[in-house]
Amino acid sequence: LPGFGFVARASADAPFALVCDALIGLLPTDEQAPFVALPDGAWLVGTPKGLRRLAANGCPESADPTGIVGVPIVKLAVAPSDPSVAYAITGGPAPAIYRSADGGQRWTKGAELKSGQRINALLVSDDDPDAVYVSATTGAMQSTILVSRDGGGAFETHAQTRDLTLLDVREVPQRLIARAPDTATVRGVQVYRATSVDGEWQSILALDFFGGFARAGDGTLF
Repeated sequence: LPGFGFVARASADAPFALVCDALIGLLPTDEQAPFVALPDGAWLVGTPKGLRRLAANGCPESADPTGIVGVPIVKLAVAPSDPSVAYAITGGPAPAIYRSADGGQRWTKGAELKSGQRINALLVSDDDPDAVYVSATTGAMQSTILVSRDGGGAFETHAQTRDLTLLDVREVPQRLIARAPDTATVRGVQVYRATSVDGEWQSILALDFFGGFARAGDGTLF
């Protein structure tokens, strides 16, 4: 399909190059595929048929460089405090989390996750590469936050009375930022902050439209 694909460049002054969607198994859709950048300049890209690793020049590596094949990849994340640590969540009838400690070269399967829920976020605490947070929609205006402090080996489940999507997490001191639909408006979004996963969520920002979220190196939130 002309005009569709994944583009990448090897350096800041290099031109973008189109990576054929057929080579990495992406579907022609407007929905963004999960992807993360790695310290060596490579990329991990989630596809409906598994996890692919792109070299720094944008070229796909071998057909099965990661060992996670035959299942859709729904979320990817890299640990801010140790970018060699990466996590992937698979979908399908038996969703699970995988962990890599070598920049996505080799992966170890962790805990299996409950099927039938929509995973909306996978985050790693910015101060602990083994502290993993997952948020999932479980029903109308309901969600759960799953917390693992052993690198995805096991999770604690914390039910929430809002449809929360995690945006940012920190372990010490614990702080969580999430967004949720504004129940008082038709299309509005509320941004919340909490000091513990079971604590009170306080609204810090009301928006008519939410387009994205990022945290700068100095901690400033955008």
